Amino acid sequence: MISHNWERVRRELQELSRTAIPTLLGMVISKIPWLVTLRFVGQLGATELAAATLAMTLRNLTGLSLSVGLSSALATLTSQSCGQLQAKLAERKNQKQKQTEGADDLQLTMEYETDVETDEVEERLGFLERRRDGFMSSSARPREPLLPLVYYYRGIFLQLAFVVPILLWWWKGLRRFLVALGQEEQLAAKTDAYLRILAPGLIFYSINWTTIVWLQSIEMAFLPAYASCVGALFHIPLNMFFIHFMGWGYLGAAAATTTYELIQPTLLLAYTFGTRAGSDRVLHNIAASAVDRYELSFWQESTMAVSSWTGVKEYLGLAIPGLVSISEWWASETCIFLSGRLTPLPELTLGAMALFQTINTFCFMLPVSFGIAGAARVGSLLGRNDPCAASFAGLVSVASASSVSALIGIMLFIIPHGFFPSLFAPDEDDLIKETMKTIPLLALYVFADGTQTALNGVIKGCGRQAVAMPAVIVSYWVVGVPMAYYLAFVRHPGTGTCDDGYFCGVVGLVAGTTTGTWLHMILFGVVVFSFTNWEEQAEKAQFRVRKELHAAPTMSFSSSETIEAEGDEEVELTEVPEMESSTDG
Repeated sequence: MISHNWERVRRELQELSRTAIPTLLGMVISKIPWLVTLRFVGQLGATELAAATLAMTLRNLTGLSLSVGLSSALATLTSQSCGQLQAKLAERKNQKQKQTEGADDLQLTMEYETDVETDEVEERLGFLERRRDGFMSSSARPREPLLPLVYYYRGIFLQLAFVVPILLWWWKGLRRFLVALGQEEQLAAKTDAYLRILAPGLIFYSINWTTIVWLQSIEMAFLPAYASCVGALFHIPLNMFFIHFMGWGYLGAAAATTTYELIQPTLLLAYTFGTRAGSDRVLHNIAASAVDRYELSFWQESTMAVSSWTGVKEYLGLAIPGLVSISEWWASETCIFLSGRLTPLPELTLGAMALFQTINTFCFMLPVSFGIAGAARVGSLLGRNDPCAASFAGLVSVASASSVSALIGIMLFIIPHGFFPSLFAPDEDDLIKETMKTIPLLALYVFADGTQTALNGVIKGCGRQAVAMPAVIVSYWVVGVPMAYYLAFVRHPGTGTCDDGYFCGVVGLVAGTTTGTWLHMILFGVVVFSFTNWEEQAEKAQFRVRKELHAAPTMSFSSSETIEAEGDEEVELTEVPEMESSTDG
């Protein structure tokens, strides 16, 4: 029995690793450009480094986090619709096998029947052949839309609708805004100039991130890793070109970052939709043959993506809570921003907080890769209407992320605390000493952070972002950030150094976010392990797909499944009887 359970765990780990490993590689490679930027800008001066750090913080806080939060709906809907198509394909293959076996039996019978009976059998065989031909070809009837593709196009359109106003705000300028928030005039001006050049990259990043999430959800996570590798190879030459050859100074690093963010989505889209190999891989992974689709299309799915108000509401119903749930990121960036107000050396404390966050980001990558894989796996299994397997996959992903997070935390605690800061700022002794103070708390932080991201993956796979939203708000905006502000600015009034306690300055800010993250992990654990009805989640996953198809009354569907969307019938997701009444066939 024990060996059987371990074998099941091993198989599930293999399934998760198919997405987790390439996701991890892609994330590690994608951080190289930021390290390159830190190195190039750091050589130009402390003020330039602080300006670039603050600009990137604002970019993350007001722009990139928006894209990441909105994409949580895409991960849910794509994985569940793929699972539904995979289940349908498996069912059709079984039907085909039964038809073939039946035809073989009839062929044997023909040898012993009269001529009249033989004619009857041949007629029956011809009927089977016609059904088989209809199964293999869709040329005689309209095509059913590929829902994973519909969700991808909808994600792109909604991302652009949200981020374009942010881009225009950046272009208008944030200098006065930064000064009003307490930043020094010179630092605010340099930050504003840097952010203006980063502005076009927000659109590129939004398209790129949406594409990455979609590819991860259909088990093609290796493509973003390849694209990140190619982009990283160009980043050092781009920095040298803009900073030194063009003579743009620290602003050249912003131009290099924007160009890098254009390269990645261009490569991904060119391969995925512009090559036969890429489109065939997509069609295979989303089980498009289940609805007799053997080509990717744009107009049918994109039209459905924007014209279905029911579908848009469903997407936003998951995306908006997902956006609020990403506010953990906002809390971290807010603490970086607050560190720039600590006296007497705001550049030092801002740099220390930035280094803390950089080290944390690398520690976060391995567990978050299991969280992403877990979301895709849980969503796919729920789409296949297999709640037991989905529950087990979620448990394995959480256990894996917790184990590696605990190991990373132990390593941080026992390795000399100056080792990791010195990797990023080897010549800055004061900065290293300031960052060293935060490492013991970081060892505690990474365990809770890694575990909660896997729990969040399970919640995302189920499509329960609305349930997660209150837990995030309480953890960070009721507890974490207020506690950080109290320790840094009330208990010790805005000073980076103090003699009467450990929890002050940068350490106080980190202590607040660490407390919030532990509360976040506990609340998410309660949601996943105590308040998740897996059978109900599987029913909801099935119904989301049917509801989307109901929203396209002009579409016709394959012979294996007919869904009528005539009239003004309202479908309520929460009513199981209504779900049952809309079951196919």
